[in-house]
Amino acid sequence: MALSTDEIRRLNGMCPVADRTQLGTLLSQIETMLNLNYRITVPLPGTLGADVGADGDGVLFGDLTHQDPGDATYDGIVAQHYVGGTPEVTDYTAEAASAGANDVLPFNATPGALDYAAFCSAQKFFALLVKIGTQANMTATTIWRYSDDDALSFADLTPLFDATSALQVAATGWKLMAFSPPTDWVATALADTIAGERYTVICQISAFTSSTTEPLLSEVKFVHAVGSGIDVLHSGTVKSLIFNFNTVSGTNADSIFLLINVTQGTWQTYTKTKATAFQEVTGDLAVTAGDELVLCQVTEDGSTEFANGSVHIEIDPTGV
Repeated sequence: MALSTDEIRRLNGMCPVADRTQLGTLLSQIETMLNLNYRITVPLPGTLGADVGADGDGVLFGDLTHQDPGDATYDGIVAQHYVGGTPEVTDYTAEAASAGANDVLPFNATPGALDYAAFCSAQKFFALLVKIGTQANMTATTIWRYSDDDALSFADLTPLFDATSALQVAATGWKLMAFSPPTDWVATALADTIAGERYTVICQISAFTSSTTEPLLSEVKFVHAVGSGIDVLHSGTVKSLIFNFNTVSGTNADSIFLLINVTQGTWQTYTKTKATAFQEVTGDLAVTAGDELVLCQVTEDGSTEFANGSVHIEIDPTGV
């Protein structure tokens, strides 16, 4: 709350000091300084990209905790849904949580249209890390979908970034699929054989011709807004991110970044225009003193990426 002119005058009168700043004036100046915007400046060395970071999770600074399926807090489930099989749903949660073996079958050995692999969690997530052990050789179309407010169906989900190519990538190893959690995403029950309602994302075969080799996964991790990062000094709002790079990206696509408040489990999307060195991108992510921030990149140009730069996190503090 700002001091009035009369309050400043009275404080100065109570503590007069010749040739020195008086108490009322001093407190007013301190108040003004506390309410000025301030920046957290972070260098971004090397080449950026959506596959930079631990296991290719796109993290540029800070750390995100990857949750194993079956984790007690998040209760993640990985399962296969086979339209033509009995039982229709096969639980691969234990296999997806253990490293090593190529033992998670997202689709049946004789797959068909409408079959899907399900990734479910008791709390909302914004990315999946999938370790491809055997790449697919299918003549089929696979798409991502999510459990919306229509209990009888799934809605289409367009990823921000999908290095898995909807589980048909022509490569092996860790691959990231990131998305913006839909506003109508709801927790639903996957099947009678798997208890509980969870937020569900599926990779579904929407069209099928033939299959020589189905993809095999060796491990899966859910990426929630949980981890550790850079401390925020004062409560307020992240007004903008100011990017400056020595090497600009190509002209294929803009780069999208998520600034994640891992203390509160919230985040906001910031889009950096392709092929530009300097840019201020506005936002309104709320922060409280002591919160921790993580920066994650979820889309990239795909050819030449931004490199060797920095980001300034501009924070508008709450009035004191």
